[in-house]
Amino acid sequence: MERCIQISEYIELSICKINTTISSYGRIFKKRGDFVFEFCMIDEDTLIQTNNQAFLIKIKVHQAFFDKYEEEVMYHTKKQKLNFKVQSILFELVDIIPQNIEKKILIEANSLFLIQQLLVNSNPMYINKGIDGSPLNEEKVSEAEKYILKNLSQKLTIPQIANKIGTNQGYLKTSFKILKGETIYFFIKRKRMTLAKHLILTSNLSISDIAHKVGYSSLSSFSQAFSSYYGVKPSMFVQSK
Repeated sequence: MERCIQISEYIELSICKINTTISSYGRIFKKRGDFVFEFCMIDEDTLIQTNNQAFLIKIKVHQAFFDKYEEEVMYHTKKQKLNFKVQSILFELVDIIPQNIEKKILIEANSLFLIQQLLVNSNPMYINKGIDGSPLNEEKVSEAEKYILKNLSQKLTIPQIANKIGTNQGYLKTSFKILKGETIYFFIKRKRMTLAKHLILTSNLSISDIAHKVGYSSLSSFSQAFSSYYGVKPSMFVQSK
């Protein structure tokens, strides 16, 4: 029997008993646009005894949950071993009943911890290595950076950038994050916001013209992005000139 708990509008937890002979594991996969953080815990290979029972715990997270972090989620689907802390949290989740606000907060906190643990352990942050262990190509990352800087006023997508410099988009995303310390998405936004601020303070261009120069098709989307990045609206900078 499956037990489901709606943690928030973006996160849902499900727990069920299963019959399995496979080992305990944690993994991440996508299903219809949602991220699924899946954990299997069985008695035979965990330090915590579950009375000869096996549990499958899934935390389904809507893509929109991660939008607030303004960074692409980096992960791979390889199964991971469960460390003792993760085992402890999973065991606690199995028995928690969300009967009051304290229990509900605990379930949410534990679920976020498990999400963070899987993301950290699945992120291919190997020095000079890609997901498959192949060497990272610094030249391609440099080409991508130059292309982005020359085309900040244009619509930029990762598939388009990868195609322009002649590489695989997944390989480019991983290489860029490891070598530059930030995602391509955040690099583009940071450069656009830096240029926008410079143009506001040093030119006589209108906010609308500046928005188009840094790649935004509408004034409202630019204003929202600028406010999110700097904490103030573009008009505030104009008034301070």
